[in-house]
Amino acid sequence: MKKLWLVVCIFLFVPVYAQDLPFSEIAELKTSDDHYSLEKIVTVYTKEGSTYTTENRAVSVNTAPQDYVEYQGQLLKEYFCDVLVSIVVTTEDGETSQEFLSYLNFDPSQQSLIWDHAGHPTADRAGAKFGENSSITVKDQYLEVTLTLAHLTLSEYTCGHCDTDADSPIIFLDTLRLRVDVTYTQSQLDTIEQMQDDMEQYGDAQEYVIAAQQYFQQGEFDKARDEFQKAKDVFDQIDDTEKSDEMQEQIDKCLSYKVASENLRDGMSTFEEASRTNDYQEAINKYEEARSYFQRAKTEFDIAEDTNKSDECETWIDRCNDEIDNLKGVGSLRERLVYIILAIAVVAGAGIVMKQLGKGKAPKPAKGITLTVVNAETGDETTIQVEHSDKIGKIRQAAATHLGIVPSGLLFNGKECPPDWTVRDCGLHNGAVVEVVPKGTEPAMYEEEKVDDTREKLEKLEKRYKEGRISKELYESLKRRLEGE
Repeated sequence: MKKLWLVVCIFLFVPVYAQDLPFSEIAELKTSDDHYSLEKIVTVYTKEGSTYTTENRAVSVNTAPQDYVEYQGQLLKEYFCDVLVSIVVTTEDGETSQEFLSYLNFDPSQQSLIWDHAGHPTADRAGAKFGENSSITVKDQYLEVTLTLAHLTLSEYTCGHCDTDADSPIIFLDTLRLRVDVTYTQSQLDTIEQMQDDMEQYGDAQEYVIAAQQYFQQGEFDKARDEFQKAKDVFDQIDDTEKSDEMQEQIDKCLSYKVASENLRDGMSTFEEASRTNDYQEAINKYEEARSYFQRAKTEFDIAEDTNKSDECETWIDRCNDEIDNLKGVGSLRERLVYIILAIAVVAGAGIVMKQLGKGKAPKPAKGITLTVVNAETGDETTIQVEHSDKIGKIRQAAATHLGIVPSGLLFNGKECPPDWTVRDCGLHNGAVVEVVPKGTEPAMYEEEKVDDTREKLEKLEKRYKEGRISKELYESLKRRLEGE
């Protein structure tokens, strides 16, 4: 027994149905030595859920005379009687599905052929007539085998001593022709017709799937979802639950990709807005908003099991976190100036009070260190107070706030200090002079310094890759770009 998917049935339907059945043939007997034998294998179909199960049926038809005339010691084999008729239908496993066994003789009292025991203990329909209007049909759930009288010629001899169910001595036969027909039952024809309809619908569904896949590759997820839905409707109609479930998975994937792509696009746009603003608090808010978009996009790509896209979102999330860390603790320029003015007022007031106290005690040393910061483009300078544990990103923003610029880097002794390093890491000391590079102005570097800067970037990139924060594809792409610089 074999199970065939609908797509396989496309190749089986025509050769099996068109060539095997219906089948018709004449069995002719003219002497007692004649016999007719048919052995035919026929494929039958049953539907099991969304598949069609095929099984072979074996049809066996045999006819042969058993007795002939003996007249005055002479054997006349051209006249015969007791014609054995056997019809058997067996399954692929060799089990008998239907069986018929009897003998044909001519009863002159009824003027017709009859089914006869002919001296045998068992025979089907013994005593019943057989003729043009009383054929014999043997059938199971799938096949019908019909035997019909096509021609009969009687002889002039009788057999008075033959064992028979006839009311009078039987008459020998001169010629006997039987038509053998093998056809599918109506229920099997209905199944085959349904299979053909299912094949046509399956073809339609395949066209929808191909169109959906093309739309998906083009990023038109709404159109792809519509085509997958059409395919699903077809599979539901032909009861192919497995294919229907596959289409539902594709529909869900289209929805996830649409949401993910929209969030990824919005995140990138918001990230660009954050990088262009001069208001530090607004920049922080924008980076946080962009991070939320990237996180939602990553969730949807995870659902769709697209690891490459998920890794891309993770990289964007890391970039947002880095920018937020750099801006943390630094407000807008206006807010920062207010804090500076208030701090100056407090210090001045404290000085007056101390002077009035006049206790002559030495002032306590201030915490941290004082740095001199210079605008690398204009030469303007100011001073800021910092702690040894402060990160360079924070120092850079504080210095830029005092100078009234948007920073892109902070240099000490002509070398850029990484944003995630601390004051102590960079070797900054009290009275040290640092340069703040305005955004859009690149600091001049000697070739050797450029090599050192590229090396540091490569080391940082490799560290992030080993920590699993970026994908292999992104790592190799950025590495090639840095090495090209």
